[in-house]
Formats: sequence, C-alpha cells, structure tokens
Amino acid sequence: MRRIRDYWVKKLLFPKNVLIDEPGVIVNCVMRKYGGARSKQRMVFFFEDIIVGLQKETEITLGYDDACKMWYEIGKEVGTRYLLLSHIEKMPHFLFGAVLEHIFSGFCGGGQSFAEKFIFDIKNLEFFFEGSNSILCRKTANGNFSAGVISGVISFIVGKNIEATTSCICPNACRISASPNNEERYILNKSNLLPDFNYSKFNFFTNVLSNKSIYSFKDMIRFNKIRLIQDKWVIEKSFLVPGEVGMIGIINDAFVRRGIGKVFDSTVIKEAEALAKKILMKQDIDFNFKKITTLFSVLGMGIIQYFRSGDKLEISIKFPPYSKYGFNYIIFLLNGFINIAMNKKMRLSNKKFDGYNLLLSFL
Repeated sequence: MRRIRDYWVKKLLFPKNVLIDEPGVIVNCVMRKYGGARSKQRMVFFFEDIIVGLQKETEITLGYDDACKMWYEIGKEVGTRYLLLSHIEKMPHFLFGAVLEHIFSGFCGGGQSFAEKFIFDIKNLEFFFEGSNSILCRKTANGNFSAGVISGVISFIVGKNIEATTSCICPNACRISASPNNEERYILNKSNLLPDFNYSKFNFFTNVLSNKSIYSFKDMIRFNKIRLIQDKWVIEKSFLVPGEVGMIGIINDAFVRRGIGKVFDSTVIKEAEALAKKILMKQDIDFNFKKITTLFSVLGMGIIQYFRSGDKLEISIKFPPYSKYGFNYIIFLLNGFINIAMNKKMRLSNKKFDGYNLLLSFL
C-alpha cells in the first residue's frame, strides 16, 4: 500500500516541480507527468520582519483577540489559494495523509517548521502538528496565521471544513491541532481567492533577462550572498518568507476590509526603513540604489531602473509580480528603502502600470 501511495503522490499528483529563477522573476511550475506545466505561481521572497511588524501592529490597532481572528483568516485564505493555484486533482481518501505529508514537508523547507512532527488519524480527520522556531510565529508569539494555513490546506484536500487551534509557546514549541470537532472559525469563499484573467499574462514571460549585471536568486546563492540557515533563507542578515505573490495581497486586503489600510502602508514603510538602515550605506546614494535594484531583482520583485532629477525620483519596475490585489507591498517597501537611501522622507506622487512596467514617481 505504501508503494502505491508514493506512486500516486510523486508520479501523478506532484510529478515534478520546476523553479524558473531569472533576474526579477521567480516562477514555480508544477509539471504534468507527460510534459507541460499543470500550474504556475509567481513567487516572491518577503521579509519576515515586515510581516511580523504587520501582525504586531494589528494587535495594537485592533486588540489581541481581533488580531488573532484576522491572522487566522489570512492564513486560511493563503493556504486555500496556494492549493487553488496548484490545480490539485481529486484523489481517493487513502491518499489524504500522504498528500498532506508531502505539502507540509514542503512548508518546512521554506522555514515554516510548525510541521516538524505531523500525526494524523485520517478516518476521523484528526491532525496534530508540532515544531519549533517556525518562521513568523517565533517572533510574534502568535500561531494563528500558521493555524489558518493548516485549516485551509486540510479543508481543501479532504473537501470538508476542518478548523485548527493553536497552543503555541513560541518559539520553542509550536503546537497546532485540526479537527472537524473544533468550533467553526471562518468559512471562506474560494472564488474570491482565484486570480484574475491577467495573472498569467502579466506574470509569465518567455524572455526576462535584460543584462548580465542584474542578478537572480540562484546567482546570489552561488555567490554565497543568500544562505540557508535552519531551513530558513537569509540575505543581508534578514530572514525571508517564500510565498506566492497573492499572499501579501491577501494580507493587505484584510487590512483594507477592516478600515486600516493606511496602517498597512505606514507599517511596511517603517519596517522597510529599519531593514534599509542595516543594508544600505548612509552617504553613497548611487551605491544604495544599486543595492536596492539588486535586492528587488533577487527576491523576485522585478527589475528596477531609476532616474533622479533634483528632488524628484522616477522609478520603473519591469515585470513586477502581479496580482489582483495591487502593488502596495512593493511600492511601500521601496518607499522605505528610498527614504534611507536618500536620507529624506519621500512620498509617492504618481503610479501607473502598463502591463509590463510599474511606473512610480516620488517627491
């Protein structure tokens, strides 16, 4: 039976993953058994400290209980969208456990180590996860985002709503359980999480490389500028969270729906400034912009070109990661880095997206 399960999971459901990693663009492709891509996802490496800052800010703005509810719902939407974009086919009941093991082991490889230990009872749909030092909750001491991801993934696979609860003592002990007997926490609408019809058009290209002076994620691994520490990616002493571009859009959308969209914008700028102070030099503006250009390209956020004229700054981002949620994360992340690079507070004065280039003006 074990050999049959392994064959279904590795050969039929998840036959091959291919990562297309070019300057400014990272795409995860799940290939069909007999060739061709079954699904594609535009990937971005997000800064852990920024998402942590956003979660902590909601606890201040909304209060702890409402923030826990919000981040659980965000996690459930993120987990569900991940599988919607993976186009996973229906499977027999006996494969549920093996498929979930495969998915959660992949999450561990991206730093989400809440599933180092995974125990399940498929007959009764009872699941228990345990780990430590998991990305995000190790700094927030709040496991609701991870619990939401688990709920979203399991509910999608088994075809029934399964809620999750957390009893984390972060960072040393992540403990999450999921069961059909848990109290209902969030019923989502899957159709709201699907990408729009421009997702493929604006994210997947046949020829991305523009010149050899712009680097990709794999280039920086080769140069030993990006390292893997305890299954977590690190660049410039900053930890990264890999995810599909819609993940940060879902987070932004949750802020907007609760009437605190400006809190998202200001928090991203503030946390980006803190990161930039560690990464950039204080006086060399040209060096700083070269560093920003490389950083954005490597993390999958497009290829930056800039022009300075007096107090005005014009920026073009070629092939930015697109989702229906917009570009707020990239814009305000860039805004924070620019503030430190130029040693002055800049503000966005204009933006335009033409399908391939995001054009920004700062004053």
